[in-house]
Amino acid sequence: MTMRRVFGPAAIAVLGAAALLFTACAPMPTPGSTTTTTTTTINPGLPVAVAGATPTVGDAPLSVNFDSSGSVLGSGTGLTYTWDFGDGSPTASGPSASHTYTSVGSYTAKLTMTNSAGTSTSPGIGITVNQDPNPKFYVRPTGSTGADCGPKLNPCSTIIEAQTNAVANGIHFIRVAGGSYAGTVNVASDMEITGGYLQDFSDFGPNDITTINGTGTSPAVTINGTNNSKISGVTAQGATRTSGNAVGISVSGGAQGVAIGNNDNPRTLISGGVGPQATGVLVTGASTVTIVNAGINSGTPVGAGSSAYGVRALGASVVNVTLSEVTAQPGVAGTSAPAGAGQAAGGCNGGGGGNASGPSSPGGGGGGGGCTTYNGGGGGRGGSYSGSGDGGGSGAGPAAGGGGGGGCGSLFGCGGDAGGGGAGGAGAAGGAGAAGFGTLSATLPNISSDVYTPTSGAAGTGGQAGSGGGGGGGGKSASASGGGGGGGGAGGNGGSAGAVGGTSGGGSFGIYAIGATAVVNSSIVTSSAGGAGGRGQDGARGGNGGTGGNGGGKSCCEAGGGGGGGGGGAGGGGGGAGGGAGGHSIAILHVGTGTLTITGSNNYRPAIPAQGGLGGASAAGASGGGGGARGNCANIGGCNSGADGAFAGTGNTGPAGANGANGLLFRVWDNGTTTS
Repeated sequence: MTMRRVFGPAAIAVLGAAALLFTACAPMPTPGSTTTTTTTTINPGLPVAVAGATPTVGDAPLSVNFDSSGSVLGSGTGLTYTWDFGDGSPTASGPSASHTYTSVGSYTAKLTMTNSAGTSTSPGIGITVNQDPNPKFYVRPTGSTGADCGPKLNPCSTIIEAQTNAVANGIHFIRVAGGSYAGTVNVASDMEITGGYLQDFSDFGPNDITTINGTGTSPAVTINGTNNSKISGVTAQGATRTSGNAVGISVSGGAQGVAIGNNDNPRTLISGGVGPQATGVLVTGASTVTIVNAGINSGTPVGAGSSAYGVRALGASVVNVTLSEVTAQPGVAGTSAPAGAGQAAGGCNGGGGGNASGPSSPGGGGGGGGCTTYNGGGGGRGGSYSGSGDGGGSGAGPAAGGGGGGGCGSLFGCGGDAGGGGAGGAGAAGGAGAAGFGTLSATLPNISSDVYTPTSGAAGTGGQAGSGGGGGGGGKSASASGGGGGGGGAGGNGGSAGAVGGTSGGGSFGIYAIGATAVVNSSIVTSSAGGAGGRGQDGARGGNGGTGGNGGGKSCCEAGGGGGGGGGGAGGGGGGAGGGAGGHSIAILHVGTGTLTITGSNNYRPAIPAQGGLGGASAAGASGGGGGARGNCANIGGCNSGADGAFAGTGNTGPAGANGANGLLFRVWDNGTTTS
């Protein structure tokens, strides 16, 4: 069998050089002489060493990976590899090796391969190690702790400690490998924190996500009163808050030159977490911030009427948003009021007049009804033998029923019968509660210095009590006694108001700039649905009027029965409370001082507005009290009797509360100039 060895490019180069050397050294034949040819055979067992390195240039400390993949192994036995890194460090063995150059300088690395047929040393590879013009500290989850951590060969395990050590050593750059890190990270002045690196920090890793987690009481990242603080390539994740508003990154205290995100680094992602007034990035106190190559989410607001904000800029701050995407989640619905009181207390009925029992034993007047605000009038006492009956008393209240007149007095009879009591008047209805105020104005009628604060629905007013009915008059005499008059019924109490208005829903704002300047360039800003307004409380129905008492019967003959008591007036219905307004959905809102500039951006909002809450329902009119019947006729003699008491009419209906307005829908609202 014929064996053939195939040589690589490096081996061919070596063999070629050997052939040239052989040709140059061979003697030239002389004329007429016999030429003798000598053949030299290259040993195929000899290895040919070829070394490769990546990278060959970089800043100290520079980690270089070496490999021998281009080498020819040869057919000899016992092959070994020896790597000389050229910096005086111990050699390494194996087909590949890694080495870190810690000192600045130029080095020549070589590979020597040896087997039973011989030895081959590769051409030298130049390694250039430069001084890093921007020294850095490093962080990875498996790093160490203590004052010495931070350099590349000894990374810290936390961003917080790495920054502390960096500041102490005059370092202004921190590189963070993928992993999860505890916040809050308070970025120092002149500090640049960049996440998303591989664990060896050689490059960004597509799957190496650097996450900074907020706490139950503070954001993931804060920047307060600093200059030139920068953070990028991280995911700043707000937590579920146990106190305060939910915020992902907070910039405050007049911080200047702040940069969140970087076009050359992995995308920076920010979320406000879960809690009241959820906000992705909050900028306050005349701070200046540039946001670029970032994805910002408000997080999830909680609590009735809470709003969501992608970016919230306040207090003369300046925010520049470029090549980013800002999204606000839906606002939270307002709260509906509990059920109303139902119906107010009704007036009690008037007492019946007493029956006469003999010539000088007239019936007593019935007592006026009570139980409520305005009592009924008492009935009059019947006439005794030849005396006239007493008149009934008037009821209480602004529209009281008058008492009936007493019957006449005579030995032989007379024509004046007892009068019935008059009915009490109905109480006035209450007023309707106003709806929650959800409009916007450049004068900030419903926006505080920090968050959107629409008003809730207002309470209605209660209905007025009905007035008491008058008592019936006492019956006439005729040598016999008359019956007593019936008492008037009490007026019903007024219906209570819907006391609790529906609260307004929270808004959804992509960018919310109040007294601040916002510049939005080549970005996408999206608002979600506002929260629905809550329903107002129903007004209560007024109380029914009490019924007048019946008149008492005469003793005999030409005497008369007592008049019936008048019915009590119905209480007025209470007004329903107003409903809350629906929350606004506005992609970009600017109110007050400062300016808004938008170029090359797409702004989105929902198609359907948040619904305003219904006002509390109207209260049906209450029933007026019935009049008492006149006194019954006696068994002996004619049927002379008093008049029946008057019936009170139906009460006044309480009005419904005003319905809350639907939320506003705009892509842009800039001091009243809008883009729908």
